[in-house]
Amino acid sequence: MILSLDFDAFYCAVEEHFDPSLAGTPFIVYQKNIIATVSYPARALGLKKLGYVSEALKQFPDIRLVNGESLAKYRREGRRVYNYVVNNVVNGCPVERLGLEELWIDISGPVEATLKEVKNGVLTILGPNGQINDECPDDGVPVYSSEQLEPFLCHNFLFSIPGHVYPQDHSKDLPDFTNSDQMLRAYIASHIAEYVVDRIKLECGYTVSVGIATNKTLSKMACKLNKPAGLTLMVPGYEQHFLDSVPVRSIPYFKLSLNGDRGLTVKQAKQMFSKEQFMKTAEESGKGQEARERLWDLLHGIDSSAVSAAGQGPPKQLSIEDTYPKDSIKNITGISKALKAIVLSLFEKILDEHAVIDDNCHWIVKPTILRLSMRYSNEFYPSRTSVSTKVPFYLFELPTTSEEKKQYLADRIVDQLLKIFKYPRNGSSNSVTVRMLNVALTGFRSCQ
Repeated sequence: MILSLDFDAFYCAVEEHFDPSLAGTPFIVYQKNIIATVSYPARALGLKKLGYVSEALKQFPDIRLVNGESLAKYRREGRRVYNYVVNNVVNGCPVERLGLEELWIDISGPVEATLKEVKNGVLTILGPNGQINDECPDDGVPVYSSEQLEPFLCHNFLFSIPGHVYPQDHSKDLPDFTNSDQMLRAYIASHIAEYVVDRIKLECGYTVSVGIATNKTLSKMACKLNKPAGLTLMVPGYEQHFLDSVPVRSIPYFKLSLNGDRGLTVKQAKQMFSKEQFMKTAEESGKGQEARERLWDLLHGIDSSAVSAAGQGPPKQLSIEDTYPKDSIKNITGISKALKAIVLSLFEKILDEHAVIDDNCHWIVKPTILRLSMRYSNEFYPSRTSVSTKVPFYLFELPTTSEEKKQYLADRIVDQLLKIFKYPRNGSSNSVTVRMLNVALTGFRSCQ
């Protein structure tokens, strides 16, 4: 079972953590004249992120403004909570960090250990008709009897799911989750999830929404169903029922336009495309074989990707790659625009990598090589081509730079990449098409 944790209005929560007077009030976290995010009371007024601060002030002249241009504080808090969860809450469980405010946790280990304990003990407390027998312990039921989580007394374990379920009309009571091991695993996972979010709230001061499901994608989608501070279990067996009703574009990381219809549901997509037709459409959009198979699986609620625990030591490389439909990028102007988007994404990946930059925004290790890889829509270069250069010194200003300066740095990196861009035979700046671009930093060396 997988937990997907999303910290509610994280930038706002961090500001409230350091300035408690903000709690419960409408306020805006801004960057330049752009609303980066808004508190929940501000959302209740109708304000939304990515709007203009000047327009918001016309509507609500007394609303409080908080400068959020420096992300250092948010990064430090994100890492602090991540380290707390890894070292004190689910020690031994794989934890994958996604950006500053999201986590995936694979709790399969403690779920299996607790399942064994429950089947050997707790279920004997239930009578044949689901009633609780007289020998029910008054002080609660011990769960998490495993090496990964310390045992504790769960006082409401014998009652129900401690949150929401999908589908909404499904029972949340324990007896209705005892008909199979998979159902019981889901029930146990919901109580582990409650334990995790309670610990985070108690020790770190942040509220979290959590989704519980059998894989990463479904848990992430479940997490969004009852924000803020919601706990949502996707009941086993109802995964496809849930997916069929949602738009294809709501599936995380499903980067493929089907039939040009942004409102197309998963059920409609499956009715419209056979697997062969789907694969052809995905191929025409520049997706490789592995990506095509993964997208098809996602339509059917299948996600075999594992929760990747953070590795020890510096990464071998950090990279961002994107693919493009045939003939969508036809000249160097289009390549330049695509490269800037990739470079900005790479900046965020660098800043989120705790093995590269520490909590004080100092480099722990520095890359030495900047690499550009590409694949052309050209018969002379059908395969991947790569070129490299030294990392320009100005990249190392990144951890302390403002959002405006970050755009300038990205432009400079793109200029550097275009200098080493390898044109295909018979190609020119006015006529060159690409299907894939990848920008990577490699050759990391310690700064000590």
